[in-house]
Amino acid sequence: MERSSTAQPSHDLEHSAGELAKMMSEQVSALIRHELKLAQLEMTGKGKQAALGVGMFGVSGLVALDGVGCLIACAIIAISAVVAAWLAALTVDVVLLAAAGVAALVGERRVLRRLRCLSRPSPMSRST
Repeated sequence: MERSSTAQPSHDLEHSAGELAKMMSEQVSALIRHELKLAQLEMTGKGKQAALGVGMFGVSGLVALDGVGCLIACAIIAISAVVAAWLAALTVDVVLLAAAGVAALVGERRVLRRLRCLSRPSPMSRST
């Protein structure tokens, strides 16, 4: 076999078992440190991207909330063409509060149903 030009001279290739173990320990330690540093850098980059995405999601929620406010104002203005403006605003408000109440009751029912299912033992656990 032919040696590459980067091969070390033969006097460096003769190490005792203790020296080899020490070198291996140092190299494994350095490898682990470098891998951890690389993982940290990768996770930092991914964390920054995730934070940016969450921030954009929050901004979109605020813009959507603003849009809903505009639609509510539009509904009030449209109804005020038929009745007084204060009555139109009151009507839209009552409708919105009623919808919120219905959504809360439906949500509560679902949560309670799920909690009851979780508190019951499963058929698989009744094997006795």
